[in-house]
Amino acid sequence: MRRLYASISRTLSTKIFKGTISIIDFVFLTCAFVSFLSVPLFGLKAIIPWCCIGVLFCVVVIGIIFVKGFRIDRFSIWIVAYALIMLFSTLLNLRKSRSFAFTPYLMSVLIFGFYDYLREDQKLTKRFLFVIWLATLAFAIIFVIRYRTEIISLSIGRLGDDFGDQNEQSLYFSFALVYSAFMCLYSKKAFVSIVFAVFAILFAFCGFCNGSKAFVGSSFISIIALLVVRFGRKQWYITAAVLLILFSVFILVLYLPAFVTMRTRFLDLLSFFVGGSSYDASTGTRLFKIRDSILLFLRSPIFGFGFDGYNVHAPYGYGWTENNYFEVLTSIGIVGFVSYFAPFYLSVKSFIDKKGNGDSYMSLIFTYCIFLFIWMASLPLLTIKFFDFLAPAIFSYCGSCNSQTACSTKRLRGKDNRVQKKPSNWYIIDS
Repeated sequence: MRRLYASISRTLSTKIFKGTISIIDFVFLTCAFVSFLSVPLFGLKAIIPWCCIGVLFCVVVIGIIFVKGFRIDRFSIWIVAYALIMLFSTLLNLRKSRSFAFTPYLMSVLIFGFYDYLREDQKLTKRFLFVIWLATLAFAIIFVIRYRTEIISLSIGRLGDDFGDQNEQSLYFSFALVYSAFMCLYSKKAFVSIVFAVFAILFAFCGFCNGSKAFVGSSFISIIALLVVRFGRKQWYITAAVLLILFSVFILVLYLPAFVTMRTRFLDLLSFFVGGSSYDASTGTRLFKIRDSILLFLRSPIFGFGFDGYNVHAPYGYGWTENNYFEVLTSIGIVGFVSYFAPFYLSVKSFIDKKGNGDSYMSLIFTYCIFLFIWMASLPLLTIKFFDFLAPAIFSYCGSCNSQTACSTKRLRGKDNRVQKKPSNWYIIDS
């Protein structure tokens, strides 16, 4: 039995592609591409993305058992704590709930599995993020092809109905836009920067076609974060010049006839807050839901009302709060809120601690933390599968930096990438 186990381990550790990617990692990245692409394409048919993600998770389990082993650290403890608190809160309010949903617990398992699989190798995390970007690029091309008639005729309203919720699609496009901006700023080759600048324009165009205000806000603030980290205080004038150019382009594009829907939505939002004649129904509804979620939170501040608590108990409306902060507070209370955001705190702290070590990729990880913080004000990421992909990538990169092995993958593998003799326990506890 031991020989069979060792044989399987050696087979799964065989290197391909010039000895940089193992077979199991290559399969994982391929499955990740298919899984992530299936989420926006078949979002309305939940069985398809769940099947794809299920296959991906099976690959992760095989990789962890036979190749990597799993580690227990601060990030994984908080992830498990969040899932347990969610379960306890839901069971506590089970009599008042309409049903018991397994989705949040499945998503917690996915996050834990992806995190532990990616944590061993920072290069794998980088490839994983690139694969997500590549899948989003494929979706953007499909998006443009599907709505080519509307785009060519310049009759652009809010495109994207065929692929589900427009705000969720904008979440993908803004993620890819931030990644493209990072490559433009940090690539040492001018050609690569130009290519990613073209892709950034494509993603910005698709986001505008979605008509999402959150897309503009998240993309703009994330790019500001990238510029500030990239150029710092000494070259503040570069940051200011780039932002001035981007803002000018945004105003010009906003007043193009093709984007009249986006312009109307922004003017309605402005009118809503300054007391104009126009009323932004979207913003008004969100504020009502936030008010009700605050009232619910005050009724059960410690453990909340369990998953789907707002939908069951809110006096106004239905569904979600459309704000992840208040959705978490309403669902699992202040205790769950702490466990949910603790890994993000550790990630930001890791960036601050490692800021001077010359790792430019940490600036992208830090920017994605800000990116998610912004989107949490507009979408309940508690229930969106995109979070299952991006969050573990952020946590794993920061977790590997905080490891006592100094981001090394040699604990279970030797220099020849072959599996070494494992310790008596097939898990490892990191401080």
